[in-house]
Amino acid sequence: MSRRFDSHLIPPGINDARIRWLWGAFDAALADVELSPRSLCMRTSAEMTVEMLPLAVWELSLEEFMPPDGLPEHVVRRLIDHAYDLHALKGTDEGVQLGIRLLTGLTPEITHWWQKSPRGQHDTHTITVWVAEAVFGDGVILSERVQRAAVQIINATKRWSQDTDFRLGAGFPTSSALADAAAMMAADNRGLAAHRPQPRSRAGLADAAAALQVDARGAYAARPDALAARLAAANAAGAMQIMSMTMQTEVR
Repeated sequence: MSRRFDSHLIPPGINDARIRWLWGAFDAALADVELSPRSLCMRTSAEMTVEMLPLAVWELSLEEFMPPDGLPEHVVRRLIDHAYDLHALKGTDEGVQLGIRLLTGLTPEITHWWQKSPRGQHDTHTITVWVAEAVFGDGVILSERVQRAAVQIINATKRWSQDTDFRLGAGFPTSSALADAAAMMAADNRGLAAHRPQPRSRAGLADAAAALQVDARGAYAARPDALAARLAAANAAGAMQIMSMTMQTEVR
């Protein structure tokens, strides 16, 4: 096999035994590496192999967005593709919303102290993160892993001088299958509370409701009549959202 780095390319002024040895070491080290323009010019995450993703995270200074136990591949690729926007929007609501949307696919709600009635404590805000699918592919929508990942991203994008009340919830869109989903949904009233705000997901309610599971510490499977009645009575033209009141934490 021909050498990639021909020694004749070494400038005459430095062409000695030491440089020729170094030249040969480079040639041997890169013998199995593809050096085509396509492989060297990686503009988006779609052009990167899985093995390249950690290097891209490091190169784009995305470590601060990564929780200790990591993120699923599809989320890492989203962060890489929006790295410049994430850094540019740090310290703003838009930055928080972008980061969480890259994690869960849904835009979080942010309510500042002056938007509450009565007004809350100065320099505080509440961030509600909505999840409609199992982010980590484990079949669990509301889990501590999702919570830790969301808190990590919020800490990397929020204004640090502002204290945060964090809430994690599952949000589903309007669906004619609301009654069926209510029948399938089983959750402990002490762990979950039902609401009917605006639609916030593209996932099918029936599918999402059938797949919804919550950490045993947050809620357990049951069939409380009160919750089923409340959900069945919800207006089908509205949206059903399940808020995990046991997954609240302070984000500093």
